[in-house]
Amino acid sequence: MSDKQMLIELPEELLQQVTSANLDVRAIVEKALLAELGRRMSSPIEQHSRWDDTAPPLTLEEKEALALEILPPERHELALKTLRAGEHISSLYSGQIGHLDEAMEPLPEEIWGDLFQ
Repeated sequence: MSDKQMLIELPEELLQQVTSANLDVRAIVEKALLAELGRRMSSPIEQHSRWDDTAPPLTLEEKEALALEILPPERHELALKTLRAGEHISSLYSGQIGHLDEAMEPLPEEIWGDLFQ
């Protein structure tokens, strides 16, 4: 495996602190990335194949854990409320693509507006 370069933007104050402390940023980033990969691969949610349509559906607890993992913190409360109400969050339904019958009907003219005039 060959090394690749990566550009990371960090706050200037943090970089000053890192430089002052003589930290090996490359080693720290590499260790953090490996730890995160290990954590994610050991997660039952990550083990659930997103493209395997024979896999059993996620449980509510798995969906909640996945939502907390992939969504930004400001969306956690709404996502959990949505899931607990039995509503659909499309990004959590891995590997399942479909359509609604009404989606096959032509859109009304008012939807298109002046787009094609």
